[in-house]
Amino acid sequence: MLFSTKHDPTIGGVKVQKVLSSNAVAATPEQMLVWFSLRWPIEMFFNKMMSELGMCQYKFGPFAHVVGWVNLSVICYC
Repeated sequence: MLFSTKHDPTIGGVKVQKVLSSNAVAATPEQMLVWFSLRWPIEMFFNKMMSELGMCQYKFGPFAHVVGWVNLSVICYC
C-alpha cells in the first residue's frame, strides 16, 4: 500500500489524501506509481461513460445490443 500526501508528515501528523493498494507485494513504490498513472486515464474514461453518457442506466439484453450501446457511448465520448 502507498499513502500519498501533499503535507509534510513530520509537522502535525500524517494527513493522507490518497491510498493506492496492490497485490503485487514485490513491486517497488516507483513501479506501483507507474502502474497507477497508466490506469488513471482508463478510470476517468469509465467515469465519464457512466456519469455523463448514461452507460450505467443501460438494461442489459442481447449481447449485440450491449455492443451497440458501448460503441455508441465510445463514439460520443471521443
